[in-house]
Parts: sequence; structure tokens; C-alpha cells
Amino acid sequence: MTAQPEVQFRPWLSRLVAVVVILLVIFVVLINFLRTQPYIEDRLLRVAQQRFLTSVNLAKGQWLMDGRPSRLQWQVPGSDQAAWLSMNAHGWPMAKSGCNQLYSQLMGEAPETLDLDVSEQQVSRVSGAKVCFYSIQAWQLQYHSATGSVILLTRSD
Repeated sequence: MTAQPEVQFRPWLSRLVAVVVILLVIFVVLINFLRTQPYIEDRLLRVAQQRFLTSVNLAKGQWLMDGRPSRLQWQVPGSDQAAWLSMNAHGWPMAKSGCNQLYSQLMGEAPETLDLDVSEQQVSRVSGAKVCFYSIQAWQLQYHSATGSVILLTRSD
């Protein structure tokens, strides 16, 4: 008589053990994700900086090959559409239509896809040079159109 309740008890116990194991696995994965999230954001912004810098340098290379025009027909990355980039005398893309537009033209996506806050600062009224600031949380990506510099900074609180 004792063997029969033990047989009925085993399926219930095995289901309980399976649920506990699954919950432990989910817990471990969640803890690891929360620990690596700052690292993921860091890598995402470093990749964005590299992509932006690569696009700026490719635009300058095309500007040199096309004979240094003031406007450059640019193939938007990842798209079939072309855009016109305003270039300065040194061959760097300028943000004449604003920093949002420049980011979209160079990167092929709007800054909103990365939840970037965009601001700009006029550096020189004569040359039209601007500094574009693309910010997210504690990070800031700066583009200096006068020099073609792309800088990734950490904002301190």
C-alpha cells in the first residue's frame, strides 16, 4: 500500500523540481543581463562613434575624388537613396541643415533610433562651422565640422 502513493508522488515532485530549475535559470540569466547592460551600452556607443567616423572619412575621400566640390552627392549607408552633403573647404561634412539631418545622412538612420538627444553649437559665423552633440545617458558623441573630429565623452555627474 505504501508503493502506490510513492508512485503518485514522483510525477508531482519531478514537475516541482523542473519548475524550480527553470526559475533558477531565468534568475541567473536576468542577473547576468543586468550586470552587463552598462557594458552593452558602452559598446553600442563606441560602435556608433566608429560608424560615424567611418562615414565622415568616406565622405572626405569621395570629396577628394570628386574634385573638392562644395556639395557632395552621398549614398546613404544601408539605403538606395542619395543625399546632398554640404562640405567645408577642408572636405568635412557640415551641418547646414542641422545636426539631425547630418546624422541621418551619414548614418542612414535618424538619431532617434538610438534615443539620442541632439544639440548644436555655432562655432564660427564666417565658416558656418558647428559642433554637433549627440547625447544618451552619461555619454556624449561630438562632431566638429571644422576639423572632422568625432569624439566620444563620458559626462560626469
